[in-house]
Amino acid sequence: MMGRRFGYKVIFLIMALCGVLFLSGFAPYTAATQRGWTKGIPESYRSAASKQGVLTEISYTSKDYAGDGRTVQKKAVIYLPYGYNGNDTAKRYDIFYMMHGLGETADSFFLYGGGLAKNLLDNMIEKGDIAPMIVVAATFDPDNAPKDIRQSDSEVRQFHRDFLNDLMPAVEGKYHTYAMDTSKKGLASSRDHRAFGGFSMGAVTTWFQFCHNYDYIRYFLPMSCSCWYYGGYGEYHPKENCDLFEKLINENRLNERGYFIYSCTGTNDVEQGQVDLLMDEMLKRSSVFTPDHLLYYKKNGGMHDMNAGLEYIYNGLPLFFKGLNADSATYYDLYSNFEKLKDPAKNDAGLYFFKGTPGGAFTICVDDTGSNFTTGQSFYHAYELSLQGYNAFALKYRPGDKEAKEDLARAIALIHENADVLNVGTKGYYLWGGVSGGPIVSEVYKKGTAAYGAGRYPKAAALLSP
Repeated sequence: MMGRRFGYKVIFLIMALCGVLFLSGFAPYTAATQRGWTKGIPESYRSAASKQGVLTEISYTSKDYAGDGRTVQKKAVIYLPYGYNGNDTAKRYDIFYMMHGLGETADSFFLYGGGLAKNLLDNMIEKGDIAPMIVVAATFDPDNAPKDIRQSDSEVRQFHRDFLNDLMPAVEGKYHTYAMDTSKKGLASSRDHRAFGGFSMGAVTTWFQFCHNYDYIRYFLPMSCSCWYYGGYGEYHPKENCDLFEKLINENRLNERGYFIYSCTGTNDVEQGQVDLLMDEMLKRSSVFTPDHLLYYKKNGGMHDMNAGLEYIYNGLPLFFKGLNADSATYYDLYSNFEKLKDPAKNDAGLYFFKGTPGGAFTICVDDTGSNFTTGQSFYHAYELSLQGYNAFALKYRPGDKEAKEDLARAIALIHENADVLNVGTKGYYLWGGVSGGPIVSEVYKKGTAAYGAGRYPKAAALLSP
């Protein structure tokens, strides 16, 4: 939990806000614990949503990497969210690749339960649990046909080659993801917008992606199986696998670049034992696998089936594409990958969001910035305000007077445009400016967002200062 407190400054700010905001209740946002229990899927999420995405298929050329290397045509099932428009090249989507278990195919994920996975995704997007995203149900088998565990083990160990050389380029060359192009450089540049998950043998596949394709994937969702890089079914080597993880993390600066694993299983799952072995070893290495990088959650009574798998997806996906920052603040980039490639300084501009009362008004805190932003006052003021029930954002802006004001204007625009997803009210928002942030908020308040290239949005209800 946060160690710093700001005494009278925070009290003053809270008192000022209480004088102008009406709150119906408090909803403090607390950090996720490293071990925990999954939440059940709301019953309504199992029924069709009012705004439905669509399912389509893609055929792509690959190779029999675990066999004789012959050329094969493989299949993947694609979920496109409601509102996806193939002609709108400006709109980009995060992407989640999902791998099936033993004896299943690329079709299995969306066929299960008569379409429960699609209903779940539709409802999560409609209710604002996740942003609209593309989901790809793939297969490790070159013939898209059920195989025994020995053959599947061979295919899983080689699927990382299919993923990098064939599947990713085929899918992301057709659909609008954040990849600039389908070259390895273009795909690597968009790793922050890509996740991979799988159930059972799909979880084993997921761990192999972490071992081989960390340059292209930031988020991992292994469900109900362990890493078999060393060993295999019935022969687990948690220490050797964790040694490999540490080596990869250190040599490739993954702590700095960011990665996140949400591992899960059920208390009645026949594979719980192998998952526990790996998780216990990883969590013992607490200086490496921190809550920012690894969570291990269980479904109470969960079996080894896709009913449990859907619950893991329901719990895991909302943590992706946002990042777990200090005390579970959600981080949003202010600029697209395209804008950041043109101007790399824009990589450093973003918003930390500490949730408060759902639907309540929001406040943007602006003060310090820089590489150690999360030790600064605006970050901690926003955190303190969230504990009182306020929806509070802390702005991380670029150095430079003009750039800082542009970033604040963009932040105001981003929040207004995504108010439904963020679940914040836009009527009567507030700007707080600390010592260095005072002139920034004052100028944007006076001249408006349009003066700084972000379009015309409502003016803040008031300026606040400590």
